[in-house]
Amino acid sequence: VLQNVKITNPFGRKVQLKPASSKPDIFGFSKSSSKNNTPGSHRFIELEAHETVSVELWHLPLSVEQTVEAQLRLTSENAGEWIYKVKGEGSTPEVLPPVEIRCPIHAKSPGIMFFRSPFTVGVDVHLSLVDRNGKALHSRKAVFALTSSNSSSQKAGRSSRRRVKAKGTYQIPFIFKPTTMVDHYAEVHVRVTDKITFRLPIIGRTQAAQHDVFYIKTQARNQKTQVLELELGGLEHRSGEGFEEFRHEINYPEENKKSAIFEQVQRLLKTCLEVKLLDTRLEAPANTLRLEVKFEPLRAVSTHCNVIVFKKSGGCWNFTLDLKASNPDVDDVIKIHASPGSSKSVAFALNNMLEGPAKFKAYFSKDTPIEFFVSPSTGLLRPEGEEPTTIVVSFSPKEYGKTVTGTLIIMTNMMQWTYQIRGVYPRYSTPQVESRLGLKGVNFSVPVRPATTGRPRRNYLRKNAMAVRILSNSYKDSGRARARGGSGAARSRRMVENSRRQTRDKREVDRLPQL
Repeated sequence: VLQNVKITNPFGRKVQLKPASSKPDIFGFSKSSSKNNTPGSHRFIELEAHETVSVELWHLPLSVEQTVEAQLRLTSENAGEWIYKVKGEGSTPEVLPPVEIRCPIHAKSPGIMFFRSPFTVGVDVHLSLVDRNGKALHSRKAVFALTSSNSSSQKAGRSSRRRVKAKGTYQIPFIFKPTTMVDHYAEVHVRVTDKITFRLPIIGRTQAAQHDVFYIKTQARNQKTQVLELELGGLEHRSGEGFEEFRHEINYPEENKKSAIFEQVQRLLKTCLEVKLLDTRLEAPANTLRLEVKFEPLRAVSTHCNVIVFKKSGGCWNFTLDLKASNPDVDDVIKIHASPGSSKSVAFALNNMLEGPAKFKAYFSKDTPIEFFVSPSTGLLRPEGEEPTTIVVSFSPKEYGKTVTGTLIIMTNMMQWTYQIRGVYPRYSTPQVESRLGLKGVNFSVPVRPATTGRPRRNYLRKNAMAVRILSNSYKDSGRARARGGSGAARSRRMVENSRRQTRDKREVDRLPQL
């Protein structure tokens, strides 16, 4: 039990107070403004000049319906002493917050809950599992059962005795094994004495065995609206009103739940994802609900979330939304002109389009040439209306070539900017050089053909080709003559004619124009 009191420093100097209690196990101080707010965690309470602070008095009763008195003191060497007379009376412990567990129908799911002892001494506790009406659960057919990692001989669900250390934490394992599509309730009773019993409730939700996945894809900065039909497999209409009512909730990815990435994804989905259940009731024998999904991300993202549909009379169905957003269109094209061996830069200013400042990361895509560089690679983007952040992009080519292209991405948790960077080389022109010999009337731009020796040039390729063709024709004629046969005189005449033809062809070759 905690109660606030205000303490004022009446002096014009800083005061340091040392707390003390006549019964430190039952009463004590804890400064409410401190990060560590556990009882007994403060050795001193400091007050600036004329400062007023709120201090909490805590009380941990060790019994029920019994009044206990004590004195609390705040002592300072220079400021005197504050004395508080306190009394407290213990009451029956309230029901603790419930532990929720989900399990597919006809399956088993283990769970664990924690009992944190408020006592400053070790105590013996008795554990038991009861239903909503306080009836002990011993049957093997019960959907809940206690398990024990310390003793294999303990029967599930039966009362057991355990020793809990002072201020210690005791783990209570259990299992949940539903057989119907309804919600189940039970309580674990941790009994210390006949009048002190702590009640730890368990809510078991039966989940359908099916697990459907819906894929939603779009481009960043574009809205994607899609209506999904959710089929509720194994739906049982148990309501006496002739219809069943439904509600839904969104569960975000639980991977690395304690990391900063989880918080970023959760915040992103809360701003760009809208899910609405179009049908909140179904009449028998219908088993399909319509779900409207609006997905409008401002940056590229690939993640998922779960939509849980709950039936009012008990049972739930799990559906996964696989969400993917590709890179947005290019915001601008930036050209940088630079010569090989030099470096040129272009700077531009950028503000965060959303409310408040945002941390950013600037980088190039993997296919961007190494000649590009961006600075700074990380920093803070202030909102519009404040001083913008200057982004500098540099291009440092090493040799001539064609225009190189890269993609610059500047990304925050919620927004993305994309720029196409083009590295352009200057146009090359032939240098004009003047002769130092002082020659006049000579045009050095006209090539000079080297002088010939005066000897006529011959086309040996053409001459050799003509000779081969003549010899080939002679062999063909001789072959045809042998094939026809004939008298010796006739063959002699043909040989003479062929000789004369070869002589004429040779003369024609000699008369060919010389090149």
